[in-house]
Amino acid sequence: MMPNFAPVATFAVVPIRTIFIAGALLATTLFTTACTPQTTNQPLPANGSTAVHISPSHQIELELATSADQRTRGLMYRSALAENSGMLFVYPQPGNYAIWMKNMQFPLDLIFISEHQRVVHIADNVPPCRQSPCPIYRSEQPVKYILEVNAGYAKHHHIQVGTLIPLPTL
Repeated sequence: MMPNFAPVATFAVVPIRTIFIAGALLATTLFTTACTPQTTNQPLPANGSTAVHISPSHQIELELATSADQRTRGLMYRSALAENSGMLFVYPQPGNYAIWMKNMQFPLDLIFISEHQRVVHIADNVPPCRQSPCPIYRSEQPVKYILEVNAGYAKHHHIQVGTLIPLPTL
């Protein structure tokens, strides 16, 4: 009769050089991540709203549209947008996204923002859609964000193509 023995655990022998290289790669990754400049100290919340400083002296309250459903609905059916507030459409990756003004009740400025947080296009004083089909508004350059604000906001706050909009990271 054979005696019952517990199985013996086996360990792979890893050369010290492999451990050293793995440690060096981990340290480099941690250092690079820690030293990468961020535009702000706090991330955008996944939903809800956040305050963003458009300039050192001006802050805007942004409602976030991060899901496909939120981006589809946008500001439709609302009667107004509070002063110094807007809706920020956040897309998962840069692309050529479009906006229309279907079921809108008031005009907007549409500010198209690149993944580097620079304004690449502005459609100002865009009226609500009163015809079918509704006109489509888009940037010729890829964008990661589209900011909807009350008509006249961009001009009043000196926002133009090339302006840096310091958004928190999402």
